[in-house]
Amino acid sequence: MTILSLLQESLHIVSINKPYFGKATTTEGSVTISPEHAQQFDVDIWATYVKKLLEKANRANKGKQKVHLVLGQRFFTFIRIDIPVETPSSSVPEYIRHHLFESTQGITPQDSYVYETVTNRGTVYANVYVLSLQIRAQVQTLLDLFDISVEKIYPEAPLLFSTFSHTLNKNKTEPVFFLEYGQYQSTGLMFDAQGLFDGQVRV
Repeated sequence: MTILSLLQESLHIVSINKPYFGKATTTEGSVTISPEHAQQFDVDIWATYVKKLLEKANRANKGKQKVHLVLGQRFFTFIRIDIPVETPSSSVPEYIRHHLFESTQGITPQDSYVYETVTNRGTVYANVYVLSLQIRAQVQTLLDLFDISVEKIYPEAPLLFSTFSHTLNKNKTEPVFFLEYGQYQSTGLMFDAQGLFDGQVRV
């Protein structure tokens, strides 16, 4: 299994090989992108960093590879939807879909999305992460250069939240700032007891 992460200004890869017999082996690598290159998602520039990453992790020239892809919040549009309490659980997916495509400007049925529902103090929310068709195509173009196919895409924000959500007081409304120290600059996301607070990446 291989996990590839494309984040705000860093790339990471972890590959775990579990043979039928013998000990599992892990290879990994990380590359930091300079701020001027990280600012825009330019496929040609990012390709040079992906190449370095694969070489560091001894994954270059391995032929076709499948990965689980973690994408940073920079790639997603974040929307929080309040779900009416009387909505049956079986109707929640359709309610979210209708809200996205009928009530939210700039999102189309060609875009893909994932969501998670959260219940807090009797209110149900859906945290939705939308990946536009254009950005998904750009990411796929980047990976195609290295013969990498994606098994599943995971937004970064809910993965981060799951590491510390158990420490939060669900009765408090103050947001929590998650700061990641980088080589060139630090970036952060704002969370509350329900998950990501907004989609803005703070630098």
